[in-house]
Amino acid sequence: MASIAANPSPLSWKETAPGIFTRPLDTIERFFKWLADVGVPLKREHWGVSLSLRLSLPDSIAAYDAEPYLRRAWLILSKQHPMLYARPEGHSVIVTPLNEDKWLTESFVTHSGEHMTVDSLFTTLGSTPVVTCHWLPGVRELLIHGSHWRLDGIGSLKLADRLLAALSAVIRVGVNAPLESYGIDLTPYFTPSLDEISNSYTHEESTPSAVKKVADNLLATILKGAPSIGLPLSPGAEKALPGPSSRVWVTLDKGITQKIVTACKTLGIQVTSAVHAAIVQAVSEHTQHPLAKHFCITAAIDLRRRLPGEDNRNRPELAAGMFVSPGLVFIEEPAAKGKGFDAIAREFNRTYAADMSRLYDAGDGETVSVFEATAPFARRIIPLLQMPQPEGLPPQNTPHLSSIGVIETYLKREYMVDSEKCTTLAVEDVWMGSEMITPAVCCHVWTWRDELTLAAVFNTAFYQEDFKMASLQSSSSATPVDGSASEKGEAPRLSHPAPGPPPNGGTKAWLQVLGAFFLNFNTWGLANSFGEFQTQYSTGLLNSSSQSAVSWIGSLQSFLMLVFGVVCGRAVDAGYFYWVITIGAFLEVFGMMMTSLATQYWQIILAQGIVVGLGAGMSFTSSITVVGTYFSTRRSTAMGLAATGSCLGGIIYPIVLRCLVRSEGLSLAWATRIMAFIMLATLSVSIALMRPRLPPRKSGPLVDMDSLRNPPFATWLCAVFFVFIGLYIPFFYVQNYALSIGVGTDLAFYMLIIMNAASIPGRIFPALLADKIGNLHIIIPSVLLSGVITLSWISVETQSSLIAISVFLGVFSGSIQGVVPALVPFLCPDLSKLGSNIGMTLSASGVGLLIGNPVAGAILGNQDGVWWGLWTFAGVTILLGFVLLCAVRFLKVGMAITKA
Repeated sequence: MASIAANPSPLSWKETAPGIFTRPLDTIERFFKWLADVGVPLKREHWGVSLSLRLSLPDSIAAYDAEPYLRRAWLILSKQHPMLYARPEGHSVIVTPLNEDKWLTESFVTHSGEHMTVDSLFTTLGSTPVVTCHWLPGVRELLIHGSHWRLDGIGSLKLADRLLAALSAVIRVGVNAPLESYGIDLTPYFTPSLDEISNSYTHEESTPSAVKKVADNLLATILKGAPSIGLPLSPGAEKALPGPSSRVWVTLDKGITQKIVTACKTLGIQVTSAVHAAIVQAVSEHTQHPLAKHFCITAAIDLRRRLPGEDNRNRPELAAGMFVSPGLVFIEEPAAKGKGFDAIAREFNRTYAADMSRLYDAGDGETVSVFEATAPFARRIIPLLQMPQPEGLPPQNTPHLSSIGVIETYLKREYMVDSEKCTTLAVEDVWMGSEMITPAVCCHVWTWRDELTLAAVFNTAFYQEDFKMASLQSSSSATPVDGSASEKGEAPRLSHPAPGPPPNGGTKAWLQVLGAFFLNFNTWGLANSFGEFQTQYSTGLLNSSSQSAVSWIGSLQSFLMLVFGVVCGRAVDAGYFYWVITIGAFLEVFGMMMTSLATQYWQIILAQGIVVGLGAGMSFTSSITVVGTYFSTRRSTAMGLAATGSCLGGIIYPIVLRCLVRSEGLSLAWATRIMAFIMLATLSVSIALMRPRLPPRKSGPLVDMDSLRNPPFATWLCAVFFVFIGLYIPFFYVQNYALSIGVGTDLAFYMLIIMNAASIPGRIFPALLADKIGNLHIIIPSVLLSGVITLSWISVETQSSLIAISVFLGVFSGSIQGVVPALVPFLCPDLSKLGSNIGMTLSASGVGLLIGNPVAGAILGNQDGVWWGLWTFAGVTILLGFVLLCAVRFLKVGMAITKA
């Protein structure tokens, strides 16, 4: 009946004062603004739209340096689309001149905090007076968030496309160039009123009777379908207040996606119809309220692509704004016998594939378009929604269904930055969702990079994450894959649910700490015990070898334990935690057993140096990677407690080895075997207890180049390299030094025990303090004092001074070892890359450790037993690490007095 308006109407924008424009809110805008206002007292916004993009920036720009470029691009987009900052006043929307600095301060936020991810950010988003843009450099994700009345799903993709085009220009031309120099049209595109462009009937008295009849029929159908079938709520959720929203999703790989597309073509239905039918089937399988028999929803229908004329569909004015209309879908008793997937899918297809200009039958051969029916229907449904829930009826927990379609229709995979250098800005992944404050679930379906994704957002006060993930999996498995109306498809590749913020406690979290304690007991605890092996080998089995040659065994073991962390950390990130920890435990035990059989230098270095080192690398990386994901506010404490395992191992293993050899008269071989059995028992506890929390990361290099381009992290790697060159030299040589100054054999042995025991409080108490003041503020003074104490060793000539300096060095070196892993997520907050980043840290440490002890042994040998050169070398390298750590702090937080 209606046609698209060609001339200005009373609903058009008007300049009421210089630079001030206004127009009435249209019917759909008023409806969704009313929904948004309902959540204001709760500081939440029903159906607030969020779009997140994970970006791959050009090599010339690190993620932590991208903020000024993004702010510049966001400013350009805002000038193009005033709807982003327009303010509602009464029943009108007003645009005033843009104050650029104030606008950027209000709308653009960079989240560089230690624990910030898109998942944790999404749970905190609430009502906002404008559209906001959030940059998370740690995970390289950009999130656009706004009220649904001014931003819908497809519109947000169109805006993101224009934003990334502007970002490419800013990178190419320069961040400080004038806005006019980017070659982008800065003409403001005022979002038109949907009522205007569709000639909606905004007043009841002027609405034709046929349109009124259709609107009345739509309302009658909704009442007939109420209560609609839905998903059962969590126990006690009926009286709960809305909490934060959370998200889960299922992604089908390219092969299964293509099979679904082919099957839908064979069945003659749209993919959206198939997926939504699968959701209805999954919902109807649950026990329903006795009155809930039908499935009735108003599905969101994008009106842009249904406007007559190609020019209308692609108008830039239609990017920002709300251009969806509710399309009624009524499925009578979907759980009834004989009502299969095919019948349900065709009910959806009847609406989704219909001609929107003749969607509704008004009788007598007359049809009504979706454009004509939208405003009259909205006038009828709003009073119904404002009425209190009738007693005896269940909550409205019917899923909301929406389809975005093929993302590439609106958003490119890559944006050209420099054609001559073939430099591009790439979009790696896309996610979209709407905040929910009701007991309903909002389901979106889209295809990106030829993979079909079904996503759901729900309020955590009403549903549990595991239940929602199971529902999505059930829905994805019900889609057709072979061209038949089969209700069972192939098993999909599942993206894991967003895990939410770390629990920071609870039985499961603390069991991870216990498991990591035993892993540290058998990795660093074993490495800290090598001083006793050094003495046993030098005075017995390998007495013909130099001190430097013997120290290569322990150095190689420690080196591989750290450097192999690069491979192991990436494997843990990719989901192979159990393989890594199990193979690591086997190699450690097997290597010690083989060491007990070795009689020659090359056999010992192969078994104890290489095999045990590789196993320890797999075990140690597993421990710190998993524990770090269970804690945020208490991470340093948890990792410090786990690290005390290395201290206890450094105490127990030397005592076991010495007592079995000296007191019990066993051979070194049997003593080593008994140590292997202890390792087998304690490592089994770790395997039984530890569980990874985060979902696997699909792909990624062993060495994350984006992290290396982060200046604080790159400087950090250099710092730990120099610190670990000198830090373990005293642990390797303290017994021999004690003997050289006349200390008795028994006390010389216990010097290593004293150092390891002193490191226990050095790991626990600084870790507790680090949660309050920051790990950098612990490690910097600890490294400084460790370097000074190591240099002071030159003047140690008596038994009492040796004990004192060993205690002090044990305390401060323990502080260093305890906070090194906890600092990595502060410098690189993306927890999905925690394994890789910790692996790089351990590798830098391992190279330093490999160099330090043999070089120290060579210095000692060249000086004919004079020790000052060894202590000078160790102390100076540690102090060089201190200087670099100060640089890390400056690069990360500047001169600000803040937690770091």
